Amino acid sequence: MKTIKQYELGLADYIRILKRRVWSIIFVTIAVFLIVFIYSRSIPPIYKTSANIEVTKAIATEGMEKWLYYKGHPIETAMRQIRSPACIEAALRKMGMLTDSSPQSEIQAKVGQMTGIISVSELPNTNMITVSASGPDPNILENYVNSLCEVYQKLEREWDRKEDDEVIDFLEKRIELYRKRLEDAEAAMIEFKRTNVVRGFGSDVGAQLKMRQDLMIEASRISDEIDEMKQKSETAWMRDIPQITSILQQKRDLESKKSVILERYTPNHPSLVAINENLEWLDSQIEELKKNYEKDRMERLEKAIHSREGNLADIRRRIAELDAALSTMSSDQVIYSNLDMELSLSKNLYSMFWERLEQQKIIRQSKSGGVNLTGAAAAPVKIYPNERAHQTVGLALGMMIGLAFAFLLETMDTSIRTIEEIEEFIGLPVLGVAPIVVLEPPEKIDTERGPGFLEYESPGTVLYYHPRAPSSEAYRSLASTLEFTFFNEGNRVLLFASATPQEGKTTSSANIGIALALAGKRTIILDCNLRHPGISKIFSLMGHSGASEVLNGYIPWRIGVYPTLVENLDVMPTGALPGQPVELLKMGLGNLLRELSSIYSAILIDCPPILPVADASIISSMAG
Repeated sequence: MKTIKQYELGLADYIRILKRRVWSIIFVTIAVFLIVFIYSRSIPPIYKTSANIEVTKAIATEGMEKWLYYKGHPIETAMRQIRSPACIEAALRKMGMLTDSSPQSEIQAKVGQMTGIISVSELPNTNMITVSASGPDPNILENYVNSLCEVYQKLEREWDRKEDDEVIDFLEKRIELYRKRLEDAEAAMIEFKRTNVVRGFGSDVGAQLKMRQDLMIEASRISDEIDEMKQKSETAWMRDIPQITSILQQKRDLESKKSVILERYTPNHPSLVAINENLEWLDSQIEELKKNYEKDRMERLEKAIHSREGNLADIRRRIAELDAALSTMSSDQVIYSNLDMELSLSKNLYSMFWERLEQQKIIRQSKSGGVNLTGAAAAPVKIYPNERAHQTVGLALGMMIGLAFAFLLETMDTSIRTIEEIEEFIGLPVLGVAPIVVLEPPEKIDTERGPGFLEYESPGTVLYYHPRAPSSEAYRSLASTLEFTFFNEGNRVLLFASATPQEGKTTSSANIGIALALAGKRTIILDCNLRHPGISKIFSLMGHSGASEVLNGYIPWRIGVYPTLVENLDVMPTGALPGQPVELLKMGLGNLLRELSSIYSAILIDCPPILPVADASIISSMAG
């Protein structure tokens, strides 16, 4: 079987395919767009709102206190605490979504659910964080974010207040200690001066005493720092461990339930036993978390203590060296120098802690809580689905799928539509194109009707009745091409056939016959469509004897040929329709064509369609 040659598509081919498949492309594009449009409308919308929090918390304490209250990076700590179960649960209680009567299972479920819709992120290059919430219900998002920020602000203030109170309490205790120490030192100095004569020291001894006094002050300060570092804060660990707040809240809830149950039942009631077991388990969790926290804290403290102990040992060594150098002093001088050193040391320490107490009070008064809500959450906005983006994508996707579908159809389509495809398939050039004939009132009318009369209303006579029509020009051009490329080469017989009926072979054979005759070529048209005559109708020869009688030998061929109104054009109609057309054609068509070839320059044969019947194949074999 002959196959179509492969060749590269050009721009004109692509344009031709797009024009031919334009409705397929439009249909697929609209279908995909509608599918995406309906899908985007069916997706549950997601809304989002956010608030900004400025974290101004810093380490305000110095010296030994910062080792007790240092909590790492304040931004990261704030982000962890906002997403902690304690904060979220408090926010839900503030919103009324949880009450005191809510069961623990409901609390855990709602806290877990609301934790999933919250996100906390740090704004780059700032000390601010963004608290965002997204979900399908816009009615609760705004209230939820604002409540969460307000709850965190409140908790942060409470934690700061506890921290400041502990620092101030520590400083006040130290001030009271050194105030008593200063009073004792002043009383001892007054008593010594009253009972003894104070003698002066040499300049070298005085300088050494002054140095010893400064070293003793520094040694006392470092010793105090070391002692305080070794003490443990009572509440700092409660803030630095995010899980503690949630566990403590659970403990409070269980204690509340326990007190309610104890009013009705004995301590051995199963509910109380279960509550006590849960409380014991929570206590063990707290101890474990506290133990891990203290381990990390003590590692940092041990490093600081080790450094200060090294400094203290060095100072004590220098004091011992000074004591050895001052051993030549009298006992009164030694006592006086010690009393004077104690008095100066007590004054300095008292003043130092007093100043630090005042500084801490000022810091506490100036604090705004360490957290400021700089931008409250606004009305939630829809972030998904983005219908405009979906529709744009749907339109673009539809066009791409439509184009792909169009080229797929073109690839699967094996029909031949263009001149190029015909030439590629048969390997022969196309001589011309038979146009579509549009019937109009004839330019001339023949009043004489009879055999050979050309029907007005037949497209086969357009060249005769409408010689200036575009279709007539096309047939004249095709006839001229055939004359130069076919008949002038010694050929006489031209067969007109088609694959299926109603493809224009009869119209073409009639008009080309008229054109050849008008050009001076003696022409005959044989109507060999012995099943559905067409030429016979066009030339008003239905019912007249013709090819059937000639092939059967009933009449000579000259009797079966009729002249027409067109000069040089004769027609042989079908005659009576036979029962076995194929057998009839085999009987004498070859001899008939040979006789006609000796007289006519052009013999045109109108055949039946090729696919339904075998007549055309028989005729083509007879025509040579």
